[in-house]
Parts: sequence; C-alpha cells; structure tokens
Amino acid sequence: MENGELSNAGDRPLVSIIIPVYNAEKYLCDSLDSALGQTYPSIEVIAVDDGSTDSSPEILSRYAEQYPALKVLTQRNSGQAAARRTGLEHAEGEYIQYLDSDDRFCGRDVIGNLVAMTRLGDGSRADMVVSPFFYVDGSFREKSFSIDRKNISGWEYIGLMLEGKAYFALWVKFHRRSLYDDNIEYADISWGEDAILSAQLLARAGKIVCSQESVIDYRLHESSITHRHDETTYRDFSLYVKWLEDFVSSNGRNQELDRELACFRIRNTMTMRSFGKLRDEDSGMSRVLCDLKKYPDIFETLSRHDQKIIRGYGISNLIGKVVLSYYKSKD
Repeated sequence: MENGELSNAGDRPLVSIIIPVYNAEKYLCDSLDSALGQTYPSIEVIAVDDGSTDSSPEILSRYAEQYPALKVLTQRNSGQAAARRTGLEHAEGEYIQYLDSDDRFCGRDVIGNLVAMTRLGDGSRADMVVSPFFYVDGSFREKSFSIDRKNISGWEYIGLMLEGKAYFALWVKFHRRSLYDDNIEYADISWGEDAILSAQLLARAGKIVCSQESVIDYRLHESSITHRHDETTYRDFSLYVKWLEDFVSSNGRNQELDRELACFRIRNTMTMRSFGKLRDEDSGMSRVLCDLKKYPDIFETLSRHDQKIIRGYGISNLIGKVVLSYYKSKD
C-alpha cells in the first residue's frame, strides 16, 4: 500500500488523534486545522472538551459540522489526563497520537510519515515511533534534540528519560492502542502524569523506532504547568519521582539502570532546590554526593550554579548552605 497505509477492518480509522481541550480558543482552530488537514486518509480526530468556559465549545461544534472525521466529546472539568482517558475510551484506531489544543502538527504529512515508519524490515510493525519537535514562541522556533538511534527498546528509552536525554511527553510518542490493554495505572497529578503513563507504555513496547523528523510545534507560554512552582506542583513532582523510581525497582531494573537512576535523583534534588522545596537539604545533598562519587561524569552535565552548590557541600554542610542561600536569594 502507498504512503505507509495499513489495511484496517471495515471503516475503522487506523489512527486516532486525541486532543484534550480546555479554554483553548486562542489556538484551537490552528490545532484542529493541523489535525484535520492531514493527508493520511485513515484517521479520526477526537476532541474532548474538558468543561471549557470560553468559546472552545462553539469552535468545536462548528468544526464538527464541517468535518465528519471529528468526534467531539464533552465532560465536566477533570483535567488534561482525564480528558485524554476519555478520548482513549472512544478511540477506534490501531495507533494513538496525542495533540495538545495549543500545539499543532508541523506539516500535513506527519501522520502518514509516522505510519510509514512503523513498517520494519522483517515485515512486522513497530509498537511506537518517538520523534523530536519544535519549541515555538512567536517568531522563535527551535528544534528539540533527537535520539541518534534508529531502533531502541522500551527500557533503553526509559533509561534515556531518567538521564534527561529523552522526553517524557506523550505527544512525542506515536503508539499502538493495544499497549493500554492490561491494567494501566493513572496518577491524579498534573506534573509528571506523562512520565508515569509513558514509562508503562514503553515497558510494554517491544519495538520502538526513533524518528529524526519533528512532528509537533510545541508552544511555550507562562501558563504552562511546567512554569508553575507552587505547592501543588511540588507535591505532584515528588509523587512522580517516587513513582518512577519504584516502577524501575518493581520491574527488577535497578542494577541495569543504576547510573540512570543516579542521574535522575541528582537532577530532581537540584530541581527541588530551585523550587525552594528541598526540605531536608543535608540528606538530599548527601545523596547527591554519594551518587556523584559513584558516577563522577554526571557532574559535568549539571548547570554551573548547581556545580558550585555541590562543591560547597563537598567541603562541608555549612559551606554548602552558604552557597545554597546565595543562590536562593538570586532565584
């Protein structure tokens, strides 16, 4: 079949594009146009209105009248993760692609290219294709890093995520619907929900293809959850960090991913410091020093001011606290 198209049973769409929508009137049309304008013919677009109070419901209604491929679902405001789950429950496609309502696909052939990339040399199909994206802010547009590998296992990708060398985001992962079949655990959090779901899908994926072609324009804006450093964000952050470490342990991967876990712990300890939420600084920094003693090469991957804080604690807790206080005053 041409353009990577796969046969599908009856009239069922091969690919389900799921768009959670909440008060997205500013960018919603752009997002919908990029999804509904895909040249790949076998798709459905599922937009889930998560209790919007702006003009998003009217926009969705207008588009639904014009585009048969668009299915609009409505629910009480429950958050992005719940909206994605609602969309997934109604998805009929063999493959799933998420798209946030303030983002857009980079071009009209994105889905067709992703489907084509699932075709492997042995005649089988990949469970997932992971791709880079563009950071977009007005006229600013910069490509994210990509994974310099053609194929990778799910646990190898999880290791890269722990090191900060791969993205947690669900929307960079074009994946089989069947990966959700067995007891997926969902977390009622905003920060880290993608990491928790991604880890489970990756652990179940047998064959993953790494693309070098960007798929999504990801808009940067201050209202993003990743820009908020409040108490709820810190709680969610702490929960996802513990969940991910426990997930690796429960799957017997501690030894295999020991260095990656050390990198994950160090980065997260320093992130909590930047939040001003490192509640037991001595204990946290002591763990950082132990991890760096075992894997000293990680030190060079850290920011300069994190390196200075760590050097201070390496001399003594008192000097470490002085350096830490200095940077707290600058944050």
